[in-house]
Parts: sequence; C-alpha cells; structure tokens
Amino acid sequence: MSHKVKKSELIFKDLSPKELGKELRDKLLPILTDKVFHVTPYANYREIEKTGRIENSKNNKYKHTSEDRKFWAKREGFVCLFDLRHKDEAVLRDSLMRYNFLDPWTQTNSERNIYLILDKDAHADLEYPTIGEKMLHVPHVECGYPGGIELSKISEILDVTVIRVLSELATALREVALQKRREN
Repeated sequence: MSHKVKKSELIFKDLSPKELGKELRDKLLPILTDKVFHVTPYANYREIEKTGRIENSKNNKYKHTSEDRKFWAKREGFVCLFDLRHKDEAVLRDSLMRYNFLDPWTQTNSERNIYLILDKDAHADLEYPTIGEKMLHVPHVECGYPGGIELSKISEILDVTVIRVLSELATALREVALQKRREN
C-alpha cells in the first residue's frame, strides 16, 4: 500500500461472554459508527495483503463460517460491507441481533478479526439490496462493492483480537485432549 493508512489495534481478553459483548459495543462499535467497512478473519487478511485487494467471495476464495449460505453480496459477486453511516441505536441493535459483525467468527479461545474501513471516496460505488429481496442480508446496514476492492481504497485498518475465557468444562476437555496427545 503506497497511500497512508491509519492502523490501530484493540485487544479484548479474559472477559465472560456477557462482559465481552458489552465491551465490544462500548469500545468497538463507536469506532465503526459512521463508517463503511469489511470484516475478515486474520488468515484471510494475510491473503488480501498478498494480492493487494479484497476479492468477493462468490467462488469461496476466503474461508469463513458463511461459506455454505446464500448471502446477497456473495450471490451478486460483491465484496460484503457494513454501512453504519447515519444509523440510529435501534437499527444498530437490530443489525447486531441478525449478524454480530462485532464478533463474527466466535471461537473457543482466541480470534483475530481485521476491519478494513472503506475510504469515503469509494462510497459512491456501493450497492444495496432491493427491499424485499429473498436472499439473506442484514437489512439497513449490509451493502456490497462490485467485484473487488483495491487496498488503495482502504483508509483505516483495525486489528481486533478477542481472547476468550474458557468455561471450566472447556478447560478440562482441552487438558484431556493435550494429555492424550502426549500419550500418543
């Protein structure tokens, strides 16, 4: 990337699920409010860095939990983005209940998500689903960018790490699995 990109990092760790949800809403959501962004797991971001662009996932190029579902942006060949410009509290709350873009790939231990904030100059190219469209989408906030997005159109990169507290049962199961590996 030859243009200036603001980079920042947030780390959330050792929080119960309820505390984590509150912290993400209190600290991450205000950063994303009034912005348009793409969120991706860190492993996908590494590929994006190599190619210099965010590709659409119509052909399952990137690995994530929504591979098998028929989402509007994916079907149309768009890069999926979330537009949080001019959204009130009720719309944000409803959107997060439909798809938690603050913590989209919940795992048992640690997850690193990268938020790529679209530069304002690229907003004119955004596409939105038609009201009543029968494909899966997050109403009022999901939008798409045709084809792919060059990293030169990204103004900010936010690296968010979530380190989860494991329940006692999950911790015990992990210990049993580690013990079995040592025995083999």
